[in-house]
Formats: sequence, C-alpha cells, structure tokens
Amino acid sequence: MKMFKTGKYSNEIIEKEIIRTTEHQVVYLNHHGKEDREAKIGSYHVWHETKNLAENYLLNRIDRNIRYAEEQIERLKNDRIKLIESSETLK
Repeated sequence: MKMFKTGKYSNEIIEKEIIRTTEHQVVYLNHHGKEDREAKIGSYHVWHETKNLAENYLLNRIDRNIRYAEEQIERLKNDRIKLIESSETLK
C-alpha cells in the first residue's frame, strides 16, 4: 500500500510503500531494508492515505499561512498609522 508524507517546513509530498499501519503508526522498509516506523502525525510530518489528501492538507496549510500573513500586515499597517498619528500630536 502506498501512503504520502508531508513535512512541516516543505510543500513536498513523499510517496512511500507502506508494509502495514496501525491506528497511530506506519511501518515501511528503510533504504537498508530494515523496518522503520513513524507516527502517522508527528511534530514535523503527517502521513496521508491518498495523494489528494496530502495535496489538500498542504493547500489548506498554505491558505492558513496566507490568511495569517494578511492579518499580520493589517495589524502592522494599523500600528504604523497609530504611531504616525501619535507623533503628529506630539509636535
């Protein structure tokens, strides 16, 4: 069975052949031919059952980051306006 891994700091999707899964883990053969296991949801990655789910996960994360950046820009613009207004009243 194939599964797809997304990372926290990358928009890359890694396809991997999985030997078996449990409720919380995936098991696969590493490049030495030995079994490795990882949590399905870790601090730095998430495993997905389909490529489509992996793509949607990344798109949702990107959209959240864009919304956050836009909100941050608005806060900074408002802070800038307030600073300019307060400095003008001090003159």
